[in-house]
Amino acid sequence: MSYDFDKRNSGGGAGPNGANRSGTAQPLGPGKTTLAGGLVHQQANQGVAPATRAPGAAAGPLHAKREIGGAHEDRHGATPMTGSVTGPSAGDGVAATVLGSTQANELASDDLFTPALVAALQANPRLSIDEVLWQLAVAPPGEGKGGEWQHPSIVQYGRMAPGAADRQDHKKVAVLVGNQNYQSISKLYTPIAEAGTMQGALASRGYQASVHTDRTSADMTSLWGSMVGAANPGDDLVAFYGGHGCAEGLIGVNHGHPPTPPDIFTNGQVSGVVSSATGKGAHIRFVMDSCHAGSAIETIREERQNELAAVASAGGEQLRAAATTGLREAKQRLISLRGQRRAILGELDHAIQHRQTRRAGARASRDLVACVDVRARTPNAFERAADRIWGEYVPLLGAVQKAVGYAKPPPPITDYATLGEQLKYLDDLGAAVAQHTASSTAGAAGAAGPTGAAGPAGGQAAK
Repeated sequence: MSYDFDKRNSGGGAGPNGANRSGTAQPLGPGKTTLAGGLVHQQANQGVAPATRAPGAAAGPLHAKREIGGAHEDRHGATPMTGSVTGPSAGDGVAATVLGSTQANELASDDLFTPALVAALQANPRLSIDEVLWQLAVAPPGEGKGGEWQHPSIVQYGRMAPGAADRQDHKKVAVLVGNQNYQSISKLYTPIAEAGTMQGALASRGYQASVHTDRTSADMTSLWGSMVGAANPGDDLVAFYGGHGCAEGLIGVNHGHPPTPPDIFTNGQVSGVVSSATGKGAHIRFVMDSCHAGSAIETIREERQNELAAVASAGGEQLRAAATTGLREAKQRLISLRGQRRAILGELDHAIQHRQTRRAGARASRDLVACVDVRARTPNAFERAADRIWGEYVPLLGAVQKAVGYAKPPPPITDYATLGEQLKYLDDLGAAVAQHTASSTAGAAGAAGPTGAAGPAGGQAAK
């Protein structure tokens, strides 16, 4: 195993407002600051020299920090959350939402994601938590203190049973963990305070929210396991974690460098908490503000795709349910990626235009060159992200295609700007599933004979 403990502004001598999470101006290592396939956002006009970027990484859009849920826009016109949901959010009724503050290979910045989430929850009381989380995922909150950007990752799946959320006796429970004072690795500055503000935001929405500080992985297993174990159908649950993270999961306070035994609440355990809750008919959101939080999202997505593909192979109603869920999730993610691509390219075009109108000078010229360089490389990063997302769904789509007798296999991506062929394929395959289901239902009804009549061997009217 390899561990990366650089969650937020940890360690070092720079204090809470240090240049980066380790508190020193050390170069960024390969693979530490990527967005779904390689896009890196860093600010060339904030003193981040090209040499500090990972190989192949791009300097990012040059604009001020975006305040989500605030009262202003950034200087390039990015609109904060105001109460309407844009994008294909699953919204009310989704069984599970799992959100990480970062992609799998990104570091989390201090004092960024959780404050943005709390502000959004407070500014949008009429939106469900699922809708707020979706908004944060499709419109990342902004840049860290060192100029780096982080891009939340999300997976939403399943539907609540009809009427489950309307039960009068359903509970709203939240268990929040803030890990800050680690024993053997660098301590953090803000997770406990952030967990406290998150507790207040959830309490204002009617949750019985408890904060637990400086916990081991065993503690986390007990805390979240007890919450789920006490849940009933229709209960509303929130699990929250703020602290160090690594590619393997969420780091407990007793974790040390090898050969010390690891203290990690693994990605598989995160998935297990979510599956256990939905299996009981409860509604759960699991939110992680840590480095590499996206690795848990990837684990859950992979498990979901395997489950859906297996169910689709069974045919019948299981096929219809699995296909409907899988096609919806695939469409959500592609539309979200397309929207992010358009927004970021638009910001870069605006930044280039802005710098072209500035007074000439060495710094202005460097900024313009950096922006043009980023603009040239950004589409390739989104192409890799689109290929990865589409590749995740190909096994499920292939199983559904064969099960319903649809002639066309999933097509490769050729138009990355619109993803039009993929979105049309998802719609067409969905129509084929609906037609197959209708035909199967009609065939079954025909085999049973007219209502009130016996089957072929009977010949007598039913009582």
